[in-house]
Amino acid sequence: MLAQADDRAEVLIYDEIGENWWGEGVSAKRFTAELSAIEAAHIDVRINSVGGSVFEGNAIYNALERHPARVETHIDGIAASIASIIALAGERVHIAENAFLMI
Repeated sequence: MLAQADDRAEVLIYDEIGENWWGEGVSAKRFTAELSAIEAAHIDVRINSVGGSVFEGNAIYNALERHPARVETHIDGIAASIASIIALAGERVHIAENAFLMI
């Protein structure tokens, strides 16, 4: 997660959803801990993920919904499977012309 300014933050989901055997991936536990530390009024969530664990993804979606900031999601490459559901947590959903949303 990257802070851009006092009132705006950027979050990258550029991996599979859920942690694999090697500790790679976006776990709900780590994501929600880092998200709760953001005090910005606006959060841009950038997504490039083929999906992964439905349960981890649902927890990430709900954490974004609960956050008091205005959340906008941006599909930069692919938002497939549960990553497509996470994309719907944004008040506005943006998608690049050459990106894919696969539900």
